[in-house]
Amino acid sequence: MKILTLLAFAFFLVTSLSSQTTTYTMMHDGVERSYKLHSPLNVPVMDPAPLVINMHGYGSNMNEQQFYANMDPIADTTGFLIVYPNGLNTQWNAWYTPSFYDVDDVGF
Repeated sequence: MKILTLLAFAFFLVTSLSSQTTTYTMMHDGVERSYKLHSPLNVPVMDPAPLVINMHGYGSNMNEQQFYANMDPIADTTGFLIVYPNGLNTQWNAWYTPSFYDVDDVGF
């Protein structure tokens, strides 16, 4: 049991040292919006890098999408950034949601 605990801790330590995920908020169209940015530490801050936008489905959120997609380890080994934007009220501006026609998700 001690070996499993030690291995789990070592895995957590190695993965946490190789990347970071930070939650940000910003104002867009008078509404506070949030997103998570996952960036591997092997990507220099000022260097251009590929960016993947990973959007959650209806009824979900950025935290669940990050967990379900499990793309962070791939980004860490290949060197790309991932942004997980958060839709308003767990949804995006889509044709089936009339109350969201005026939400500018593309601009966000």
